[in-house]
Parts: sequence; structure tokens; C-alpha cells
Amino acid sequence: MRIIISIWKKQQKETLRNKTILLPFLLFPFIAFIMNQSVHMEGMPKHFFIYLFSIMYITMAPISVIAAILAEEKEHHTFEIMAMAKVNVYQYLTAILSHTLLICMIGAMSFVWMGDFTITEMIRFLFLMGMGCLISLLIGVIIGTWSTSTIMANSLSIPIMMIFSFLPMLAMFNETIQKIARFSYTYIIHTMMLHIDQMTWEPFSLVILILTTSIAVILFVLAYRSAPLL
Repeated sequence: MRIIISIWKKQQKETLRNKTILLPFLLFPFIAFIMNQSVHMEGMPKHFFIYLFSIMYITMAPISVIAAILAEEKEHHTFEIMAMAKVNVYQYLTAILSHTLLICMIGAMSFVWMGDFTITEMIRFLFLMGMGCLISLLIGVIIGTWSTSTIMANSLSIPIMMIFSFLPMLAMFNETIQKIARFSYTYIIHTMMLHIDQMTWEPFSLVILILTTSIAVILFVLAYRSAPLL
């Protein structure tokens, strides 16, 4: 536990110093606020821009940040020092993931502040945000584990983030894309957000979320075996 807390504190200091890491956590809430205040169209669903940009947030922020952190640690050979200090991969990932997830959820509160959610809706919304961030963090860990540099991590992250971020929006305008998007965790979460006042867990949605998480864990194990962090 002492090692996890030490890594947690180290990452907290580095995050506060690194404006590149902080930017994604500030950018999407800011854009959502501007759009939510300035754009109003007849027939537009309630909290339309809040839900839309929250999906971009839970995809882009966790994936880009965690992938960049791992890739940067590789470049600076920090993992070799940690291995000498007898830090294992589970301790490191527990600290780094919990720290990033906490920042993600702090950012998620800004979306709650923008909307007039009831207590029940707020709890449901934060739960969905947490679930989306967790899956995205696992994807980011896979990318960071496979990457040998921050440039490589960014190159791998960008197309994956773009696909998962924009699928829910594109699915609203194209039936063919919708048929494909319904198998993505971002589409499932966005759909549940749109019906957050009467949210129900459909078996298909639950299966997709569990399957996505399971695949992410399996891919991480394979990635770690081919390129161990510690």
C-alpha cells in the first residue's frame, strides 16, 4: 500500500506540472459549456451537448493521458528504476489508473454542474461516466504498453479516440453506421444517457460493456507479455 501511495503522489505532482495532460480534462467541459449555453434548436434532446461532449471526454481524455504517461515513462526509463525498487506492475497500474480515474471523475462533475439533473439522474450519469472512463483507461493502457515512445502512443491513440468518440454522433444521422456503432461501448453509454430519466439495463447493452472490458483486459495481458512494463 505504501508503494501505491508513493506512486500516486508522484503522478499527482507530474500531472499538475504537465499542461499537456491537464488540457483534455479542461477542453471538453469548456466546449460543452459554450455549446450548451449558445446553441438551442427546436426538437433538440435535453442535455444534447452535455451528453455528446461527455462521450468525447470519457474517450479522448483517459486514452490520450494514460497512453502518454506510460509511453513517457518508457522513454525516461523510469520502469527500470521502479523494477530495481521492487515495484510490481499491479502496484504501478493500481496507482496510475486510480489517480487518472479520480481526475476523470472530477472533470465529470463539471458536466453535472451544467445540467439540471435530479439526484437519481446525477448518480446514473456519474456511474456511466465512470464506466466509460474505466474502459477507456484500459484501452489507453494497451496503447501505452505497446508504444515505445510518446509519438507512437499519440499515433495509435488518435484514430482509436476519433472512432469511439464520433461513432455515437454519426450513428444519429446514418442507419448503416448505427448498426456498427451499437457494438461500441461509447454508443451504448450515450444511448443510456439520452434516456437517463428512465434508464434500464438491457441485456444487449450489458453484454457489450462486459465484452468490451474483457477484450481490453485480454489485449493488455497479451501486450504486457510481448512488452513488459516492469
